[in-house]
Amino acid sequence: MGRLVVIVAAGTLLIIFVYFGMRQSQRHKFSKEDVTRQTIRHCEWIERKFSDMAGTDFASYARSNQAAGRTLPQIFHAIVAYPQNLPTNRIDAGEVPLSDAWGRPLNFLWSDHARDAHVCDSLIRKNLPILIWSSGANGSNELGQGDDVIADGSNGGVGR
Repeated sequence: MGRLVVIVAAGTLLIIFVYFGMRQSQRHKFSKEDVTRQTIRHCEWIERKFSDMAGTDFASYARSNQAAGRTLPQIFHAIVAYPQNLPTNRIDAGEVPLSDAWGRPLNFLWSDHARDAHVCDSLIRKNLPILIWSSGANGSNELGQGDDVIADGSNGGVGR
């Protein structure tokens, strides 16, 4: 009888551990859209706080680096990867640009070109010098629409 009680108790504990272990792992799963959205939020935060961190205007900094032959993805990668080097931030042309959770580079566009490029309104309303979004799961750049991922809201061009 005592052995049966131990077996039942051990089985019950095993079921409890498996159940709570599964719930714990499910609670902390993030979708690729969530991971990508967080990367974009980080870049947007840098745009907003750049002058406090580097003592210079972000748009001026980015335009001067772009004039020196750097792309917007290279500029953002250097800022995110090496913030301790601001404001001089040497940018190596070989640096890998920031990517989404699917391993594809994020899309960057100067906001003053957004209307001509027909970017979705929810990106334009951000009032940031550079707009950032992911092409989403299908890998097709739909300018913030379709399944593209933007920082606020879900994918699917929410807030067009």
